[in-house]
Amino acid sequence: CLTFYDLDAVSYVYNEKSMMVLHDRTDLEFSKGMVSILNKSWDKDFIKKYSCLFSLEEMGKKYINFYRGV
Repeated sequence: CLTFYDLDAVSYVYNEKSMMVLHDRTDLEFSKGMVSILNKSWDKDFIKKYSCLFSLEEMGKKYINFYRGV
């Protein structure tokens, strides 16, 4: 995944094994980022496991646990 550093969710979901972050919002920076992610060798198994942390089911569990504590 290619994302911008200034998005709120980046601090929650970022993992260097599954994402690359852009620090500048220019066409050139985006183009370079796309080339980088396409040329990088990614660990597909890690990404699949990591993405499970953000499934609707897992997010629902976190919301329920949060509101139980309120």
